Amino acid sequence: MRRVFLFEDLLLFSKSKRSASGHDVYVYKNSMKTSDLGLTENAGDNMFKFEIWFRKRKSGDAYILQAPSIDGKNTCVVETSRLLWKQDIQNRGKNDKKCD
Repeated sequence: MRRVFLFEDLLLFSKSKRSASGHDVYVYKNSMKTSDLGLTENAGDNMFKFEIWFRKRKSGDAYILQAPSIDGKNTCVVETSRLLWKQDIQNRGKNDKKCD
């Protein structure tokens, strides 16, 4: 099981481990730039799952993520979508300026 953290420019995958002192420690496993991400709101028949895929990689490079609840999934999907749309709009503005 992995923990996923969404930042403005980065999606970070980590694994949770318990330290000798009893605290949770997160070990880095992988990360992807959010500018490379796409989102599919539903994955398969499980209503807790959604899919993150990568635009600039070969097809099949995708992760199916599962939230602990429907509310958790909806929050993840809404926040990820909001971030991806925001970046898309910013990138369109940058591309438009290059054409001037």
